[in-house]
Amino acid sequence: MSTSLRAVALPVFVLVALSAGCHDAPRAPALTNETVYQNDAVGIAFVTPEGWTLFAKTTLPPGPLNRPIRLTAYGRSVEKFHAEFEFYAVDVPPGTDLLDYLAGHKIGPDVWTPVGKPSALTVHGVPATRYAFAGVKADAKKRRDIVAFPRGDRQFLIAFTHHDDDSQARDQAQKAIDSVTWK
Repeated sequence: MSTSLRAVALPVFVLVALSAGCHDAPRAPALTNETVYQNDAVGIAFVTPEGWTLFAKTTLPPGPLNRPIRLTAYGRSVEKFHAEFEFYAVDVPPGTDLLDYLAGHKIGPDVWTPVGKPSALTVHGVPATRYAFAGVKADAKKRRDIVAFPRGDRQFLIAFTHHDDDSQARDQAQKAIDSVTWK
């Protein structure tokens, strides 16, 4: 092989070898605004809140979950109102109250105070529990609802955070919660 051919062949070989090794790296799921969130590994699907923007998405890691893991999240900002709709998975030790667990394993940095008692509900035949919380952020009254779906040893949580006066966001999030189906 001539010297000039070697000078071209070596860099090409190195580039091909490096690019071949890059294909095995883990990748986050694509952030695309889908109208239906479907997670076959978890066995859930729901209609996403209309007009909201997807800003986080990950796959469920293997093994036990010692803290809430956010699987997907959607946000909405209209005028002075900002809202978030998030879906989490968490393993709560048997016999542990979910509120007690979440007090020690917070979802996000904000401080939330439980409001009222948890309420039982059924979504497409699947039992769930709704927890209501109140908080203040930047002098705005905020509310967070968490709907917990126990599935075996794991809890799946929909956390919906919004301004207390944002009834449109509340209605859109409720439609998404009402659309939840499990396999």
